[in-house]
Amino acid sequence: MELIRVKQHRGLFSTSTKIAGMRPGFTLRIHFSFMNKRFRLLLTPLLLSGLLMQSACENRDPDRRATVDYEATLNSAQLVGVDQSSTATGTFTGVYNKESKVLSYTLTLAGVTPTQVYIAQAQPGVSNGIADIILPNPQGGTLTGETALSQRQENDLIYGNYAVIVRSAQYPNGAIRGNIQVRKY
Repeated sequence: MELIRVKQHRGLFSTSTKIAGMRPGFTLRIHFSFMNKRFRLLLTPLLLSGLLMQSACENRDPDRRATVDYEATLNSAQLVGVDQSSTATGTFTGVYNKESKVLSYTLTLAGVTPTQVYIAQAQPGVSNGIADIILPNPQGGTLTGETALSQRQENDLIYGNYAVIVRSAQYPNGAIRGNIQVRKY
């Protein structure tokens, strides 16, 4: 009756030992067959891909700071699919606090009397989108305020999927627009 299988193979998980009563100089090598060469070849890419997936999913937020500065330059050239003849301009600056989920902002406009100001889901070069965050109309061309964001809104802001859009009586489909981006220093 054979209790131990002896192999002449030097595997990754093999072990050598001397057993009492064995001939002097004889070494017993036990090889764990579950780690044969084919299995190791299949297991290695699987483990590596699992590690890569884990590290890729670990940080979904590209910016690790607690507060992130955002900015947008508003003009008619950024409007998509509507009249781009407005000469109005504007700037949007904002600070987003990730812990409180509050966006503090300042919007400054020139050459336009707005009828509606909003932040819409709109990537650069894509149509103006539907109003997602309605802002009050600025008095005297400047608006300062803050708004709490939902998780979805936070994701859209972080990944650059938002634009500030200003409508006026003369340009009801949009007078100016600016895509909100992380401020570059």
